[in-house]
Amino acid sequence: FFVETRLVLRDIEALLENAGAGTAVEVYGAAGALGPAIAAHLARQDKHHGPLLYVVAGEDRVETRCADLSFFLAPRGSAEDPLAPLPVLDLPTPEVSPHAEMQADRRTVMRRLALLYRLGHGHAPAVVVAPAAAVFRRVIPPREFSDLCRVVEGHCALDREALVKDLCRAGYGRAQVVEDPGTFAVRGAVIDVFPPIYRHPVRIQLFGDEVESIRLYDAASQRTLRPVDRV
Repeated sequence: FFVETRLVLRDIEALLENAGAGTAVEVYGAAGALGPAIAAHLARQDKHHGPLLYVVAGEDRVETRCADLSFFLAPRGSAEDPLAPLPVLDLPTPEVSPHAEMQADRRTVMRRLALLYRLGHGHAPAVVVAPAAAVFRRVIPPREFSDLCRVVEGHCALDREALVKDLCRAGYGRAQVVEDPGTFAVRGAVIDVFPPIYRHPVRIQLFGDEVESIRLYDAASQRTLRPVDRV
């Protein structure tokens, strides 16, 4: 398998070297993990700009393809950085039609928005795996989405009430204790918030109108994991 893969990658690389911009190269017979191996090879090329989109037929193939691509691609950046670019992420498909009188699954919506944030703010993965149905679903326009995003930095001035309004406007739910992504809590000079792009919630400690510290913490034990410069 590995000998065959190296031969195929060599041939494809030669094709791409001689092809002009915008040229499409079709590969037939790339069964099993050969397709992900080719995609991972292309994603590693220095001349490749931006994430590579790997489209699959349906949701049932997403997990397998993500596992294959993760095998071929090493993580980029520090594992300690909560916003370090990940090698592979998937774009989930909303199960509810936008025309149906039903609320879309909150976790799916958050995962889609988290990926959109990464794509638009310099934290994109090397490869995005998406079912065809997920690619064709419309998303919020980039400018409007960017207006809903906010960065909080340590040792900078912060209007607590303005931040609370911004969180509510962006769709966060207010809670007594932050345990789930997409929620926040306010207790005096402490603001806990769980952005969907992070694996852990963040605690913002205020001193008057200034951010004294920002720390990642464990939602179950409430113990501090480590400080961060911004969220």
